[in-house]
Amino acid sequence: MGVRGALDLKLGVEKVAAGAAAGVTTPVTGPLGAAGAAYGAISGTGQTVQGGAEIVGAITGHVKEANDASDAISASTTVGGIVMTVATGGNVKAGAAAASVEQLGTGALKQEIFTHMVENGLAFIDLVTSGGDEK
Repeated sequence: MGVRGALDLKLGVEKVAAGAAAGVTTPVTGPLGAAGAAYGAISGTGQTVQGGAEIVGAITGHVKEANDASDAISASTTVGGIVMTVATGGNVKAGAAAASVEQLGTGALKQEIFTHMVENGLAFIDLVTSGGDEK
């Protein structure tokens, strides 16, 4: 549980950073950048808190309580988790399972999407600050 907590903590911080990067590009990317920023901030914060709960559970021996907290956090801070929890009439375990699948997909995908958005944003800023002259 401690190792999983440390991994969730690391991934959460990376998602928050990617969300911040998307936020910086919002003037260029518009709603897509804003959505990326919001998603990264919400799901990244959730995964960071989830990792903290798992680490505390591993240290204190309160594994069941930490797992329950982790499930509730992931089910309420991811799109898939929220949708599945509502669709199953409040089944947090089902929401947490959907959140796990979403986290697998967004972990790899987010890096490529946000890197692309940041690169485009920086290219636009460079173009504007150079007076429109291509280098």
